[in-house]
Amino acid sequence: YCSEPGTITPITCPITKYCPEGNETSPLTCSTGNIGDEEGLAACKLCPPTKYCPEMADGAYAGDQDCPAGSYCPEGTYSPTQYLCPAGTYSNTPLLSSSAECTPCDPGKYCDTPGNLYVTGSCSAGFFCGGGSSSQMPYTPAAFQISYSGETCVDVDVSMGSNNICPPGHYCPQESTAPTKCPAGTNTSATGLTAESQCQ
Repeated sequence: YCSEPGTITPITCPITKYCPEGNETSPLTCSTGNIGDEEGLAACKLCPPTKYCPEMADGAYAGDQDCPAGSYCPEGTYSPTQYLCPAGTYSNTPLLSSSAECTPCDPGKYCDTPGNLYVTGSCSAGFFCGGGSSSQMPYTPAAFQISYSGETCVDVDVSMGSNNICPPGHYCPQESTAPTKCPAGTNTSATGLTAESQCQ
């Protein structure tokens, strides 16, 4: 660009700015999620994956910053909390670029809020958390497929996901990763049992 309209003295576009073709007098500031990390750019660059590029104050060059733990930063991220690992996951590792890199909550545990660095706590008795649970007491209504043959008087096909209320014919102590069948010769049509002694 030129220092003043009508002059012919070229000046290199400065860092943090870009000078597109046709703009001959005023360098433009890179927007959030972009970086101008070198002189002479005709266009700013998208912030790279695993980094975020914050808004610059008073023209100061902030550059790209490492994506923090609990978040992930795809290309073009402008804030450290723009993309949080979703509920049901956690991450205490920085420099992630996608939600697929967040760790599913551990079996028997739950992770209730976005951006968890660690698991929140243990799954409640009467429920089971097979992994990736976002609730201490997960409940997804499902049609329990009940039959009256098998190892117990009530035999249930547990096909309602990996996190749910304890189904009929089963009990689930605290931190259960899967329902435990009631012993042979016992029966219950109730859901949410917490101990073997409740199998009648």
